[in-house]
Amino acid sequence: MEATEHTIDYLAYIRLQEEFAEKEKQMQERLWIDQRIAQIEEILRLNYDKPLDEFCQIIITPIAEIAKVFQGVMYLYRPEYQLLKAVSTYACRIEQLPKNTYNIDEEAIGQAFRTQKMILFEDIEVQSIALKNTSIEFKAGALMIVPLTFNNSAFGVLELVFLNKVMPQYIELYEKISRIIAAVLESIHNAELTRKLLMESQQQSEILRAQEEEMRQNLEELQSTQEQMRAKQQELELTHTKLSNNEAVLKKALERAKIKEKQMLELNRDLIAIQEAINNSLMYVELSAQGTFIRANDSFLNLFGYTLTEIYNQHHKIVVPNEQHQTAEYSHFWEKLLKGENISATSARKTKNNEIVWIRGVYSPIKNENDEVIKIIKLGYEITQEMKEKEIPTIKNDYEKQLAEKDKIIAELEQKLGKKS
Repeated sequence: MEATEHTIDYLAYIRLQEEFAEKEKQMQERLWIDQRIAQIEEILRLNYDKPLDEFCQIIITPIAEIAKVFQGVMYLYRPEYQLLKAVSTYACRIEQLPKNTYNIDEEAIGQAFRTQKMILFEDIEVQSIALKNTSIEFKAGALMIVPLTFNNSAFGVLELVFLNKVMPQYIELYEKISRIIAAVLESIHNAELTRKLLMESQQQSEILRAQEEEMRQNLEELQSTQEQMRAKQQELELTHTKLSNNEAVLKKALERAKIKEKQMLELNRDLIAIQEAINNSLMYVELSAQGTFIRANDSFLNLFGYTLTEIYNQHHKIVVPNEQHQTAEYSHFWEKLLKGENISATSARKTKNNEIVWIRGVYSPIKNENDEVIKIIKLGYEITQEMKEKEIPTIKNDYEKQLAEKDKIIAELEQKLGKKS
């Protein structure tokens, strides 16, 4: 057959078929990735308003099931502790993990978070991953650690264990899913921050509300004046005078508002300075409603000899002398706090080295919107030296009484001996 300009040889035809097949495969993989991302986005949309821990536990399952992951763990960054903490798991429990918190520069988890880059280990021996969730030992195919990043900020890490090697489309899929989850986490974080700022600015808002009402009234007066100008041209001069007067009133109101704003800024600076002064001069402690330590400042930690990591999640009894643990007084102390009562007390406390120190302070319960105590804040200071100085006169009086009793006994003996002689 005579070749034409449209004729292709057999090998070129085969290559063309292979190219078409490869493009078809790529399109199918792209379609598969897009469908899975759409599924995850729908789950995120339906659970966006859930509490953060519940939200994380809900989304870990579909994320893991997409690629038939053997085990999965989601870690979120806790900036207040500078730690990555496990918050949800798939096919295992948090208490079964060898570790459930990591520093941001610790091991592969911390490295992936810090560098914001995915880490993939393949052909890993079972001992390296410790697959202890079944009675059968498996050889893990791969370990994928995916940072949850968005807008150059990291919010956490996904740790996924596979029984087989990870296909390329899974790598691309999880990179995209991680960014979507991170974007949602950023939104949740911003919403939490916004709620906190709104609560802190409530007092300022009440003051500004009164100013706004005053300005609103002035603006209404101004609007009324303008309507009179349009209705009665013949009273232009009188209306103009009224308008000028109203503008002057508005100007004064704005000036007063600026003064108030300046005063509020100065007050805010004073409050910040007071807070810093309290933190530097007083001991500050936060306890959960269950009595465990949540937070403590350096003044408290230095006095008692603990680090924050050592005391975190430990019960308040750790700093209470042992003989007080089972007393009715200590039980009544917690009952009052959980009822929302403030308590001022001077108490003996025990340091890490079992030394007794005396603390004078105030315990203040904090309630949620349901009037339930969610934590207790304590502010206090040490008075050990003061208590010791108070004990000295008592010890001296006891000693003098003992000497007087001894002198009396000696005098009686001498008198009896004198009679016998």
